[in-house]
Amino acid sequence: MPTQKQINEKIARKVAESSFWNGEIFCRYFASDFTMDIPTAPVGMPNHYSTWEAERCFEWLNRSVRCWESTIKEFYTTPDPDQFWVHGVQKGEVFWGEHDGELETDFFMRIEFKNGKVSYISWRFHPWTWLLAAGKRYHSHTTKLPLKEDGSIDTYNEDFLIDLNDPEILAYLKDPRFGQIPVTEKNEGLKKDEDSIEKRRQINIYQFAGGVDRDLYRKLETLSEDYEKYAYFVGEAYPKEGGIEDAGKDPVLFAWNKVCSPWMYRDPRSRFYPTDDPKTVFVEMNAHGPGCWRTKNVRIGHYKQDYLVRLILDDLGRLVRFEEIANPVNGLNSTASQINNFPYYH
Repeated sequence: MPTQKQINEKIARKVAESSFWNGEIFCRYFASDFTMDIPTAPVGMPNHYSTWEAERCFEWLNRSVRCWESTIKEFYTTPDPDQFWVHGVQKGEVFWGEHDGELETDFFMRIEFKNGKVSYISWRFHPWTWLLAAGKRYHSHTTKLPLKEDGSIDTYNEDFLIDLNDPEILAYLKDPRFGQIPVTEKNEGLKKDEDSIEKRRQINIYQFAGGVDRDLYRKLETLSEDYEKYAYFVGEAYPKEGGIEDAGKDPVLFAWNKVCSPWMYRDPRSRFYPTDDPKTVFVEMNAHGPGCWRTKNVRIGHYKQDYLVRLILDDLGRLVRFEEIANPVNGLNSTASQINNFPYYH
């Protein structure tokens, strides 16, 4: 006989793989007091959904989404039988804002249960893919302006063109005062007893609630030889190789990132979510600092972000991969930029 955790897992997979707002899913599997958060919602959509607002959202999706496909890439059970994490890809054909559109985006979900029913979902996706599907444009930093179909230069993001020869970037490359791309070592002679491994795990995980001690943790963290860092939802709707998502690989883009956002205070109230895979941990981390993702006209501002972080560690407690899932709206807000409104509930 299946356990309640196994029953919940089957439902959670069904939700993540479907257009879960349809009545056959929502009415059957969701609690009557269900609520939802979409931390990465485009401007014009709510971030928090009470039961009533969630019903309105689902009503709107039912009449505006013509085709939907959702595929799970990774699914995580947790020590809590009522909590599950999902990373996948969603594709859709929609009619938003009097416009036929298509979208494709990675998504992340935290699905929670109460008394065998889905009681809460935190749903994150790239808001710019939804905005494009509604026929609207968005501003984004870029190192090269694209061409239009007629061969002329598309100047829409001209003010957001990154100057790779900015004197401040070149100065930072010589004096990386707020850190540089980590250079991993072989870690030969690394202590492999259980206490040492657990200590490394604790430092690598709980640095994300480190407050003002970021520099201290940077010196203490232990990275594997094949360590990678990746940022979701920070730049283009459909990222290309060499975009700002890969700033952790390109020294010049990394320097630009640090010049724009030299440091961030990591809230000690960050929430940590272990999974049944001992190598994977999720973190909900609020952070803020003196950041401004510079444009031609704005170079000083403040930046905040409610990150979702996925950490992948190895058997020795070293950090193998660090992923941050962000909301690009916050980056544009740091420059007081105009953002097109999404036609929610139209």
